[in-house]
Amino acid sequence: MGTVYSGVHPVIGTKVAIKVLDPRISDPSVVVRFIREAQVVNKIRHPNIIEIFAFGESPDLGHYFVMPLLEGDTLAARIDKGGALEPLVALPILKKIAEALDAAHDAGVYHRDLKPENVVLADDGRGEELVKILDFGLAKLSDATSVKVTSEKFSMGTPLYMSPEQWAAVASVDHRTDIYALGVVLHFMLTGRHPFEADTPVELMKMHTGEPPTLPSQQGGPAGFDDVIARALAKDRDQRFQRASELHAAFAAACAGAAVDPLAATSSTGSKDRGRVALAATAHAGATTASTAGARPRWILLLGVVTAAAVVAAVIALVLHDRRSPETRKAPAAETAPPPAPAPAPAVVAPPDAGPARAAEKPQRRERRPATGRRTKRSNVHSTWGKTDDPF
Repeated sequence: MGTVYSGVHPVIGTKVAIKVLDPRISDPSVVVRFIREAQVVNKIRHPNIIEIFAFGESPDLGHYFVMPLLEGDTLAARIDKGGALEPLVALPILKKIAEALDAAHDAGVYHRDLKPENVVLADDGRGEELVKILDFGLAKLSDATSVKVTSEKFSMGTPLYMSPEQWAAVASVDHRTDIYALGVVLHFMLTGRHPFEADTPVELMKMHTGEPPTLPSQQGGPAGFDDVIARALAKDRDQRFQRASELHAAFAAACAGAAVDPLAATSSTGSKDRGRVALAATAHAGATTASTAGARPRWILLLGVVTAAAVVAAVIALVLHDRRSPETRKAPAAETAPPPAPAPAPAVVAPPDAGPARAAEKPQRRERRPATGRRTKRSNVHSTWGKTDDPF
């Protein structure tokens, strides 16, 4: 429908891409679709959808619009050069495409021509891979006031990626036709081939509308992803994933269950992608382990908490014991030490004139004098009571 040229903005010097409508096309409906492509892209405004920042008509060129220039390969060219992608390489690409489609669907826009040739992979200058969806020329608006530019009698799209309802030219084609096409794109990323392959569009139509798809494991692709592809390519659109993000989530879960080696993902990517892919696989494995641990019986967790609390209490008690003052630590030892042996009683020396019995007597307190009215004098050594010849 158009030709894309590279150019440079004459004032600010920015590299741009200029899409020019073929001037030989005189069909008014084609012109309307070309104009509408610019309108619907700006209606969505998503980082994974190409933006259009200028539109016009030139006497020399005809209708045109201006986009950022993306320096990279289409998804189709990437696979043609390097072969099928490892699942962990396809996973982040699928995620960004799915996010862009969900944003378009939420805005009431259905692409209807999603294919690897319309997905560009470029370096964003920061080591991250930039994914952009192009060519909304066949996009359909869901609102009833949009201009009708396609006939219900003709199917439009790329035969390898068209859903059964597109082949049947169903008037009520909705966002789930893009889910079907995304399933074919994912199959192509994993195998380098298509789930339906034939020599003519008529044969392809019969396959898409009436035959089961050939699944990745049947075409030499990795195992573990057949169920995801089969659901995305269901003939009945009610049986498909209802949002592109659901397809991505199912594929991510299948990647985790397939035990894909993260190092194998480097076969189709540069060194900038290696650490990111391995990190994504490690993070996903960590999340799976955490969810498994959470399913353990609660009594085991409670027992662990109680045991840990007891250990902490014991350590605290030991630390407090060691921090006591030296006097406090010695006090118990003094209490428990055996009492010292009693000291021997001092010898009592009796005066020379005292007999043995008098020397052994114990000192007694002073008492009232006897009834005789006389009292004794106190000795220098012991106080004894008795009669004496010396009066007071």
